[in-house]
Order: sequence, then C-alpha cells, then structure tokens
Amino acid sequence: MPFINITCPNCGGQAQIEAGRRAMCPYCGNALDAPAGDSVFAFAPDMQAAEQVQFAQPHVQQVSPAPQMNPAAFQYPPVSERKPVQQFSPEQLAEGSKKRGFWYAMNIGMLLLQTLVLTFGIGLADYFYRERLGTLVILAWLLSIPVWAVFSALIRPDEAYLTGKPILQNKKAQAVMHTLLSIPATAAASGILYAFLEFLRFLF
Repeated sequence: MPFINITCPNCGGQAQIEAGRRAMCPYCGNALDAPAGDSVFAFAPDMQAAEQVQFAQPHVQQVSPAPQMNPAAFQYPPVSERKPVQQFSPEQLAEGSKKRGFWYAMNIGMLLLQTLVLTFGIGLADYFYRERLGTLVILAWLLSIPVWAVFSALIRPDEAYLTGKPILQNKKAQAVMHTLLSIPATAAASGILYAFLEFLRFLF
C-alpha cells in the first residue's frame, strides 16, 4: 500500500502513514486514521499502530569545514626581535627644535632681503631713471634665489629632526621647490611693497 500524508487535527503536525492504516501522531500522540487512496486526514477514536508511522528523512546540507587558521600568523615577534623605540631627552628635543627654528629664521630673513633687493631694483629703474643699475640689481635678485636655495638645502639640519622627518627628504628636490616658490613669493611681496611706497609718495 502507498503512504499518504496525514495532518494531525490536534497539533497540525505532518506524518506519512500507509493507506488504510491507523497510527499515532508523533508530536502530540493523537490517533490518526489514513483512508485508502486518499490524502485527507481522519480522526480516530483510539491510539494504535503508532509504530507504522514513517517520516521523511530531513535534508541535511553538507557544509565544508572551515579552513584552519595558523596561530603562528597572529603571534607577535619576540621582544628580542622588535626594534627598540629611541627615546630622546628633553634637552635633545629642545636642541633639535632650536636648530630647526634657526634654519627657518634664516630662510625667512633671506626671503625678506630678496624682496627688498627686488624693490630697490624696481625703484632705481622707475623712480631714479637708472635702468641699467636697476636691471643689474634685479638680475642679482634673480640669481640669489637658486643660489640660496641650494645653500639652504645643504645646511639643513637633518639631525635636528628627532621625532619626524622633513617634508622633502631629498635635498635636491627641496632646492628646486625652494626656487620655484621663492620667485613668485618675493616678486609678489616686492610689488605690494613698491605699490605701498608709491602710495606714500603720492600722499606726501
């Protein structure tokens, strides 16, 4: 005889029972009667033949085992192999800051001097009508910029950068960047200064 699906009216559980047989609900114990050739459940007054109930085998999906992790990959190197963190005393840090500050002050002072030289050259050519002398002064300003950029890169106190590094570690790159930035900066500052002097001359 074929097996049919029976739904328990008491708990709603599903069971497979051979047609024409009676069995017990495996979930609540209620007696079920499977009619021959029909899949409709029937309520039975007694509780017999529970051993004839058969259930569909559950589908178990095979899951591949997770890959094993190598514990050695998460281990820190031994203390003896770690690079020691260099410690600096307050005196060393203060000395390094002093050297860097002096180097910055020299560069700023040179930029101011170059601005004054360019302003003086423009004034000679424009106000005093000495174009040849003014041109020579302007050429001296233009030549002083790359010369000072190279000199500034050479005397840069790299040993004073204790806890950090310069923005441009390559000194050649720093000299080129210094030259490219100094020309427009000093030219703009000189133009503003000369315009201010012309304004004062107009007032007085």
